[in-house]
Amino acid sequence: MAVGIETSTDDSAIPDDMFRPPVNRAMRVLDRTFFQKRIPLCAARIQDNKNISKIRSQLERSRDVLQLERIAAVRFDPTDQNHVRKCVLLKPEIREGDSSTWSSELRDLAKEEQLHVIPYELHLGYDYWTYYDIMRSILPENDMDEIPSGFSLVGHVAHLNLREQYLQYKHLIADVIVDKNPGVKTVINKIDDVGEENEYRTFKYEVLAGNGDMNVEVREAECVFRFDYSKVYWNTRLNTEHERLVEMFKEGEAVCDVMAGVGPFAVPAGKKHIFVKANDLNPDSYESLVDAIKRNKVDSFVEPYNDDGREFIRSSTALLLQTEGYVDVNVQSTTSNKTDRQKGQKTATKRIHRPKNFSHFVMNLPATAITFLPSFSGIYAGHEKLFTPYTETPLPIVHVYCFSTKSDDNAEEKIKICQEISNYLGFEMTPNTADMDICDGPENPSSAQPTTMTAANGSAPNGIVGSDHFSPYRSDGKLYGFVCVVTGATQPIGKAIAHELASHGAACVYACTSTPSEDYEQLADDINRDHPNTKIIGYPYKLTAEEDTLSLIDDILNAWGRLDVWVTSSGLLGPPSVADTSPSDLLKCFEANSMAPFFALKYAPPAMAKTTPKGSYPNAAPKDQKYGSIVVVSSVASTYGGCWGPCFTMSCHAALGVVRAGVAALKGTGVRINCISPGQIDVGVDLNAFDMRGMSSQLPPASLQGEKAQKENIGLERAGLPQEVGRVAGFLASGFSSYITGANLVVDGGASTMSPLTLPI
Repeated sequence: MAVGIETSTDDSAIPDDMFRPPVNRAMRVLDRTFFQKRIPLCAARIQDNKNISKIRSQLERSRDVLQLERIAAVRFDPTDQNHVRKCVLLKPEIREGDSSTWSSELRDLAKEEQLHVIPYELHLGYDYWTYYDIMRSILPENDMDEIPSGFSLVGHVAHLNLREQYLQYKHLIADVIVDKNPGVKTVINKIDDVGEENEYRTFKYEVLAGNGDMNVEVREAECVFRFDYSKVYWNTRLNTEHERLVEMFKEGEAVCDVMAGVGPFAVPAGKKHIFVKANDLNPDSYESLVDAIKRNKVDSFVEPYNDDGREFIRSSTALLLQTEGYVDVNVQSTTSNKTDRQKGQKTATKRIHRPKNFSHFVMNLPATAITFLPSFSGIYAGHEKLFTPYTETPLPIVHVYCFSTKSDDNAEEKIKICQEISNYLGFEMTPNTADMDICDGPENPSSAQPTTMTAANGSAPNGIVGSDHFSPYRSDGKLYGFVCVVTGATQPIGKAIAHELASHGAACVYACTSTPSEDYEQLADDINRDHPNTKIIGYPYKLTAEEDTLSLIDDILNAWGRLDVWVTSSGLLGPPSVADTSPSDLLKCFEANSMAPFFALKYAPPAMAKTTPKGSYPNAAPKDQKYGSIVVVSSVASTYGGCWGPCFTMSCHAALGVVRAGVAALKGTGVRINCISPGQIDVGVDLNAFDMRGMSSQLPPASLQGEKAQKENIGLERAGLPQEVGRVAGFLASGFSSYITGANLVVDGGASTMSPLTLPI
């Protein structure tokens, strides 16, 4: 692990030089006996030891007590040879014979003879002072700003990277590190750059202090690794990167770790029941990898290899394609019966089948990993049908690490990295290429910068697969980078849709209603509790006003540069009968149920055609071609009458008309348009409080039919839930529906199939 030595320059804990160690800037060999100091203080001798705690508390409140880290305030009375009576150290300002330096509390206690102020000589030695204290008393004053303040701890070895100005003090620094860190037995200093000249990623070093033993044991991710640190590569600062990548792997997937080292990716992955073929060219790394696999009992999932990485990419892929297998793993018993557990109840097992393809390739060799990319050409040629669009299996992700400089936005660095990748692949890649992500490394500007790349299509000659198919959507249904609009977002169905889009990973959801007083903050809190990376923006506007719709789109493009999904879920029920319906009522229903979808059809597609690079916000992803999805939430009244009054039926038919007319209107835009027609949805409306004129509701209340009638008329014998409509909207927004447009998905539990008139009035 990376260890930080205390580097605070805050002097509040040490009031002045009287508590600092003595200074010797000529010291070159550590002399521990030099660091001694005797400090004249006063102490409060407690007459009765039973009162120590009480009196100490009083003196602490009056700020008379000496309060310094690592110095015990309560000491034995120096004049008591029997070491029975105790005293409390007082701050330096207090003088024995000058009661004007005492607080009123101290004077009162002395007057009551509960204590006496006596002289006390405090002795401080080398063990008291910290590494930082000692270094500040040895190093030149002009080097105080950047005192070496950290090291990598690999087992019992402290690994330093000292700057040139500190090399003359290297043995002093190392000796103090050993003294002040009980777990450190050996201190080394690197004297070359890792990975730049040595293909095994080992480095030259010098032993500065300790016994020089480089055989270490390291624990990471609940795994144990043993290796000779002088012969293999290990970087403690990469532990979070190891965790990040392993977290991406799913149980039952297969991973190819091309430069596995001693197994910091492979072994924890094996613990998660992930099949790993782990390779390293270094024979010593291979031996330690074999040991780690056995020691951590993951040999059923992790296979070690000692091959050339370029050949291993091709041979391991071919081998996995040709072999089948499975592993039976124990499933922890869920019984709560203590007696059954004590009797040795049989543990259930689960069978995990090994796939025929890799889901991830990992290449953690920053100096040269990019040069291995040509080895991927054609590795799955002839096996295209293993992947999308023929199956639900996405193409493998290749994680490539490289060295790079660092700037404020890394824009130039990303372009250079992509140019280098393009040169080796023979196919142009840019920072905006779909499913490509370049992220900062875990270290400083001279460290590895990981690049995560997905081979998403076969457009490049001799590509990973030979398919000409391309979809801008992710095959896993995720909506990373997507900016979405949901109208009616504070109504039950609109809320459920906003939740669903967030669960798909949308970057932003504009939650829109026509009422400015809606509780958008509560909606955002509810969604972000489960999906903190999705930004929820409350946006009240008049849904049926053309200029308001255009203003919303302008605001979205100014803020995000893109628009991807538009869901209209803001219908109006209207009066239940012809007699109760006025022309004004009819107009309001048409505006709410069909005008809002029309504005979405007319104005959203040009905004959805905008492309953008990857942003710097959570769940960001680039958009490098035009696409989008419009979803109209209507009702089963869109296809037949009798569900409610004429306003509702007529305007819902018009909404479905917008969808069906939209298919031809949207040809060539990459935008799909679909309709959802819910039946009886339980939105929690109390029938007794329901507005029977329907001028404040989206759908008829499910409670219009009793439970008995629902069982008779609905195939699934119940009303639906808003979440079930929301899931359909998520489906239509995502790549799961990439070949669906112009459809009307009826969500009514089979009621319209059994009997169209499910809500007799």
